[in-house]
Amino acid sequence: MKNGVLSSTNKLDNSSSSYTITAICAMTVSFKYQTSTEIGSDKLIVSKSGIELFSQAGIKSPVAYTVNLTKGESLVFTYKKDKSTS
Repeated sequence: MKNGVLSSTNKLDNSSSSYTITAICAMTVSFKYQTSTEIGSDKLIVSKSGIELFSQAGIKSPVAYTVNLTKGESLVFTYKKDKSTS
């Protein structure tokens, strides 16, 4: 994370990178996300304790999202790249 912004660290095709937030107490997490990926190929996936909340591919303007976490629940941001050439 740099200046409050998460960016994908994976640059290779057929790769993924993740960032996990685990709640140490009940909390509300609010964030904005934006994607600029190959449509139908590379995507951002956000999941809560193993359940996918949403996935997004293509060029998307910033979107606000809020999720409640109970103690011990995790919020995972994963960026997956496909097998095609970047």
